[in-house]
Amino acid sequence: MKKSIALYQTVVVFLFSFYGTTAMSHTSVTGEQRGNLVELTEKSDVVAVGSVETVNYIVTKGVDEEGEIPYTVVTYKLEEAIRGNKKVGDKLVLKFVGGADGKGGFMTVSGVPQFQPGEKDLLFVKGNGEDERCPLVNCEYGRYRIHNGQMYNTHGQPVRGMVKNSAVARGERAKVFETFSYPTPSFDELMKNPHAQAMLTKMGKDVNTARAEYEKGKPKNLVVVRTPVAGRKISDNAGADSNAKGRRSGSSLKAAIGNNAIAHTDVLKTVKSLHSKSRRKPVAFKDANHKTGMALRKAVKKSPGRLVDKKLVLTGSKKDQDEEKAVRAQDGNPVMKRTR
Repeated sequence: MKKSIALYQTVVVFLFSFYGTTAMSHTSVTGEQRGNLVELTEKSDVVAVGSVETVNYIVTKGVDEEGEIPYTVVTYKLEEAIRGNKKVGDKLVLKFVGGADGKGGFMTVSGVPQFQPGEKDLLFVKGNGEDERCPLVNCEYGRYRIHNGQMYNTHGQPVRGMVKNSAVARGERAKVFETFSYPTPSFDELMKNPHAQAMLTKMGKDVNTARAEYEKGKPKNLVVVRTPVAGRKISDNAGADSNAKGRRSGSSLKAAIGNNAIAHTDVLKTVKSLHSKSRRKPVAFKDANHKTGMALRKAVKKSPGRLVDKKLVLTGSKKDQDEEKAVRAQDGNPVMKRTR
C-alpha cells in the first residue's frame, strides 16, 4: 500500500496545479454592490432555489485557435421558483467555463464558481442560455449558498443582515465551504498528459504495474483547500474599517446586522418583493448546450490562488459590450444612473 500511495502522490501532486485566465467572467462589482439584491433580481431572467444533482466535466473544442476548453455542466433540481420560465421540480442546466481537463489538471477562471453535488443555492440566472462562460448575473456574485437553513454569500461568508435591500456578509468562510472536491482522475486520463508519461519513465515503471499501483492507492476525490476570502477581517465598529474597500461599515451597520448567518427565508422574502416590483420582463431561459465551443484567451499556468483581472476586454454581444462601457464610465458601479 505504501508504494501505491507514493505513486499516486508523486504523479497527482505534480499535475495538481490550477490554470487561470485573464478572460473577464463578469462586470466589475465593488463593495456592497456584490450583495445588491435589487440589481441581481432586476437583471435576472431566472431566480430560483435548487440543489445540485449532478456535476459533469466536459472538454469541447474552442473556436479559432483556442484548442480544447474544459467546462463544468451543473444540473440543479429546483425547489423554489421565484422569477422566469422555470418551475418547482424542473431541471436547470448551467454551463460554466473551467473544470477538470481530462488529463489530470483542473482549469479555473477568475470569478467563476465551482460546484459539488448536494449543494443548495439561490441563483440569479441571466440571458437565454447562450453565454456559457458564466450564466449568472455578475457571475460568482449571482450565487448564494444555503446550509442548514442559513444564507451565505458566494465565498461562504455568512449573510448577517439585510440593509437597504443588500445582503451584508461578514466574517470568515464557514467550515463547510472551506474545501472543494472533484473526482480523482483515472490512470488513463493521466496518461494523456505527457508530463505524467515522462514521470513514469523516470521512475522506471511499466504502464501495467503503474496502473495497478495508482488505482489501488488513489482516493475517490481530490480535495482542494480554498484560500482565505478577501475582507474577512473587516470590523463592524465605527472607525475601524480602513480595509473595508467600499463595504458598508460603522455603528449604524453594527446595529443593523447580527453576529450569525440569517435565515435564507429572510433573503428570499426580499427577493420575492423585489421581483414583484420589477418592470423588466424576463427572457425565456433555455438550458445550456453541452456541445458548443467558445473563444477564450489561452490559459496560463499559475500557482494556486485567485487571479485578478488587470486588463478587461470587451466580450459578448453588442448589448453586453455597451453595458460594460457604461459600467466603466461609472468607475465600475454596475447600477445605471437615471437619465430622466
